[in-house]
Amino acid sequence: GILLLFFMFLIYRIRKQQQQYKKLSELDHMTLIYNRKGARDAMDYLLPYSENKNEVIAYGIFDLDKFKTINDEFGHLTGDWVIKTVVEVCQNLNNAKATFARLGGEEFSITIRDSSLDEIKQFSEQCRLAIYGINTLTETGHDFQISASFGITTTEISGYDYLMLMKHADTALYASKNKGRNQISIFDK
Repeated sequence: GILLLFFMFLIYRIRKQQQQYKKLSELDHMTLIYNRKGARDAMDYLLPYSENKNEVIAYGIFDLDKFKTINDEFGHLTGDWVIKTVVEVCQNLNNAKATFARLGGEEFSITIRDSSLDEIKQFSEQCRLAIYGINTLTETGHDFQISASFGITTTEISGYDYLMLMKHADTALYASKNKGRNQISIFDK
C-alpha cells in the first residue's frame, strides 16, 4: 500500500511538472502573454470549436512603428520597457474576450472570440490610441512617441484557418504601414 501511494504521488508530481513546463513553453517570458506557439495551440482549439458553434473570431496583428529606432537611440532596456508597457495598456482596456500574443519582436496579435469586424476595429482603435498615449518621459527619461499599425480580419472574411487569418491580417498590417503607419486596415480580398 505504501509503495502504491508513493508511485501515485510520484506520477502526480511528474504530471504537475509537465503542466508547468507546457505553460512556460507557451508564454512569452517578458510580457507573460502567449508566445507564437501558445497562440497557435490556443487557435488550434478555438477555431474548430467556434466553427462548430458558428461563432465569428476576429483576428488582428499589430506592429510597433519604427521600433528599431527606439532600440537604437535609447537602448534595449527602453525597448523592453516599451514592449511590456504596450501589452499592459492594451490589457487594461478590459475586453474579456480578447487574447493577446507576442508573435515575435515588436509584433503582437489580438484574438477576440464570438466577435465581429466592428468589434475588433473598435478595440484595435482603443489599443492604438492607448499605445499612442503612453508617456515615455516619466519612466524612461526619454521623450519619444510610440505608435502601432494594425491589420485585422475575421473568420467571416478569412475562414477558420489560422494560417489564412494570419496571412490576411499581415497583408492588412502592411497596408497600414504603406499608408503612413499608426492606423488600422481591414483585409480586403
